[in-house]
Formats: sequence, C-alpha cells, structure tokens
Amino acid sequence: MNKPRVARAVRKARLSTRNPVTTFFGAFFAIWIIVPPLRCFFFVLKLLGYLRIQGYSPWKFQPQQGKGLLVIHRHPSMRETVIIPLLVSRLGCMLDFSKAPLVTPDKHNYFDPWWCWPIRPLSIPVERGNSMGEGEAGLRIKSALQEGRTVVFAPEGGRTWKGREFKAIDKDGMIVTFPRPEHGVDLSGPVIRRFRNGIKGVVAENVTILPIWVQSRGWRTNITIGDPSSFPASFPERDIPTALEDIMLRLAEK
Repeated sequence: MNKPRVARAVRKARLSTRNPVTTFFGAFFAIWIIVPPLRCFFFVLKLLGYLRIQGYSPWKFQPQQGKGLLVIHRHPSMRETVIIPLLVSRLGCMLDFSKAPLVTPDKHNYFDPWWCWPIRPLSIPVERGNSMGEGEAGLRIKSALQEGRTVVFAPEGGRTWKGREFKAIDKDGMIVTFPRPEHGVDLSGPVIRRFRNGIKGVVAENVTILPIWVQSRGWRTNITIGDPSSFPASFPERDIPTALEDIMLRLAEK
C-alpha cells in the first residue's frame, strides 16, 4: 500500500466532511431526533424478551485515562449495528457531539445513499473490497482512537455467515479453525468469522478494547458485554487479530 497516497486521501476525506453546518445538523438530527425513539423501541424489545443484555455496566464504556475505546462485536445480523452504538452513547453525547461514538458502516450501502446523511458526521465509512479504501478507514479509526474517541467496529469485516474461514470452541473446550462448510456454517454456538488483518493497525497501547458477543436467533438478540482490556506495547502486532478472536470466543462461553 502506498502510505503517502493513503495519507493524502484521508486528509481529503476529512476536509470534505468538515462543513460545520452539515456536521452540526447531521449530528443533532441523529442524536436528538433518531436516538430517543430508538431507545424507547429497544426498551420495549427488552420487556418483551426479544432483546437480552448481559454484563452491562456504564463504567465499561467510560474512556480510561484518556485512552480511545474500541468496541468490537460479532456481526451475525444488522440489528446489533444499531443496538450497540445506543448502548455506548451517554447523556453527555447529547450536549457534546464529540463524545458520541463513531460507527464504521459499509461505505456503499450505509454511507453514500442520501438517506444516510444524519449519521455521516458520526461515521467512518469502510469501503470493503478496496484495499485503498480500507486503508483510509483504518487510518481514520486510528486517529480517532488517539484523540480519545469511542469507535464501534465489527472486525469480521461483514456479517458472520459470509466468512470463508471460521474459529469455534469444540466440545473439549479447544479453539479450532476451519474453512466454510459446503452447507454453510452453524452460528448457533460459539463461532466467529476470522477477523480482518486491518484490526491490528488500529490497536495500540493507548487503546482500550471492549469485546461484545452478539447471538441472534430469529427475532431474538442476546448481547454479552465483556470487560475492557488493552495490549502492552511489547505485544506482537501480528498476533493481535488471533488474540482478539480468542477473547471473543471465550466471552461467548460465558
């Protein structure tokens, strides 16, 4: 990858989204108009038993000593891409938009269409399948985390069932890797799609990682929130994706 070209592209992308008027009204509309009714809707889902959340505690979503917070989650459906940012959002976000979590939608499907304009100020779009575009998104995510922001990210690179290689916990409690079966993968157990290598480029010593396991079955969604942690500076970068995969699977056991 040509790093100078990527850096120039990132600067260009930032400048193109820095219109203060559209940024303000987009963020205002998303946080003050869209979020409140969604919160009420998910509260009703919880009462009806269609949404179950385990391990929730406000302190888990608080930035620690100025560190950026990278919230990673399993991506079996589209529901968690809305639910999890609502869990991360705090009351202070309604008064200070810079405290709102940044989401990382697919650029073509959930950023470029005109109806996505309210979430654009709170988004870092990922152009999947384009190494240049993915590199740009990675640099922007890393920059946001270094500024102490919260970023919600699905490191599987798409919905779980679309993967070509998976990891799971077998009946003996061992983590195993296997290719996609011909008949498709059974997602009812602790199974994840292998993480994209780009995750290792945004994780640093000054980044806190919060894993969230999502299990979907029909209309029901179960969410398990793990404990925040971070990697020491001496941890090999090449091992970060594998380590995060294992953390996520062990969380599924709980």
